[in-house]
Amino acid sequence: MARSSIEWTQASWNPITGCAKISPGCKFCYYANGFRLTTHTDALELPLSWKKPQMVFVNSMSDMFHKYAPTEFIQRIFEVMRKAHWHQFQILTKRSKRLLALDKSIDWPKNEPAGCWKAAHGMNAGRGLNENELSSSLERNHMTLKGTPRIEALKVKNYRALKDLELEGLMPFSVLLGPNGSGKSTVFDVFAFLSECFSVGLRKAWDKRSRFKELRSRGADGPIVFELKYREAPGKQVITYHLAIEEKDSSPIVSEEFLQWKRGPSAGRPFKFLDFKNGSGKVISGEKPDEKDARVSETLASPEMLAVSSLGQFTKHPRVSALRRFITGWHLSYLTADNTKGVPEAGPQERLSQTGDNLSNVIQYLQERHTERLEKIFAKLSERIPKLEKVSADIMADGRLLLRIKDAPFDLPILAKYASDGTLKMLAYLTLLYDPTPPTFIGIEEPENHLHPKLLQILAEECREASGQTQLMVTTHSPFFVNGVRANELWDLFRDENGYARALRADAMRGIPEFMENGALLGQLWMEGHFARGTPKSGDAH
Repeated sequence: MARSSIEWTQASWNPITGCAKISPGCKFCYYANGFRLTTHTDALELPLSWKKPQMVFVNSMSDMFHKYAPTEFIQRIFEVMRKAHWHQFQILTKRSKRLLALDKSIDWPKNEPAGCWKAAHGMNAGRGLNENELSSSLERNHMTLKGTPRIEALKVKNYRALKDLELEGLMPFSVLLGPNGSGKSTVFDVFAFLSECFSVGLRKAWDKRSRFKELRSRGADGPIVFELKYREAPGKQVITYHLAIEEKDSSPIVSEEFLQWKRGPSAGRPFKFLDFKNGSGKVISGEKPDEKDARVSETLASPEMLAVSSLGQFTKHPRVSALRRFITGWHLSYLTADNTKGVPEAGPQERLSQTGDNLSNVIQYLQERHTERLEKIFAKLSERIPKLEKVSADIMADGRLLLRIKDAPFDLPILAKYASDGTLKMLAYLTLLYDPTPPTFIGIEEPENHLHPKLLQILAEECREASGQTQLMVTTHSPFFVNGVRANELWDLFRDENGYARALRADAMRGIPEFMENGALLGQLWMEGHFARGTPKSGDAH
């Protein structure tokens, strides 16, 4: 692998080399003198041999959209990016007009839309499009210039069955598989707990779960610890968020909380730009905190307050604010068909609730503000549900909102409460996945309930497509859903001999990648006993 010293990437891949000056900005390029453009067929499939997920800078020694780069060769590069779905790819171009010209002839990767797009700053209309113009044009073509935050690793200590669990290498779409009692719902609850700590406060999230007595792992000592490694966008530095919680006088306290990252190339060590213990600590302000910058001492009103939640409200701490926005934007879904059948008061609502009890209100919002998106949802639903023709949200005279579903060939629609549970759950999931402004993170627990098995593999593929705009985590024990999952997206959870949860990613299991190369599906392999642990018959669930 070509390791990179560039601070915003990890590796470089050069199937094309050679470039030429086209703007004053080229003055600062490390290939400013120019050299003959050459295509390298022998380098095309290099990313497929790199098994560890990497942030890959494509054509660091050229411009992908150079006028002499053959369109067919560019298409072959994108084909490799689609196959190497475990990587994130970055492309830098000053030739924005050709990018737009080729846009519709390129099959863009759906797993992670070609990493992070960057246009050159300071280019006038005579030479190309500036970043804002390019962003607008790409968004019109159903792409996005801006990256979304991604959690790459999660570490948990002393939280219920998660005495010492680490998930390293989380993908934009990750699936937790396991029998009842394997710990997957507890992992899901970690995200719910953190989200509640930021939205309603640590004390309420703590009390809701019966405090240390029920939260700390049996037989464990010390604090409950959560640690996230994430990027604010593809190509950005990895940031570590560490949170340790203890109890004092029956009250929760934040015994340690810090944010750390590493500035610059691979040389150097990470440093903390927010560091708090028991309600007081220091923080470095500014857009790009540096280890040499001044640290400001701060004291919170109470040791049970989170420093990130408190200081993240101030614009002078943009990196802290970004994490606060990220976590408060999480959406944990506990959809039930019964909740979607209610008759709420009329009024458009942008976001589906955790239980789905405002489905009618969200449909009303889409009817009024995003007609095209709603039509897409209905088209997808009609493909899944035979004879379904139309869904509407109608306002009654008394202000209530009725969700109606019309089947062909009948003339009159029926009320949602009389529709099948599967129809309503599929509608709710599609509404969540095709949200015009999706949450930063979506968690879905056991989507298989009430859905026909044949719909589950399709739903998994739609989750992966949606993960281009948001990060998704799904818990399941359905082999049908898992049949639509890739090996690097699936975590198999099981209990060890001490009763604590462990996890193993499917692509690290002996023989699984080879089976899949020969056409096997993960759900089938799981049910046939090819996973090392974690099937109900193995006795690992307690």
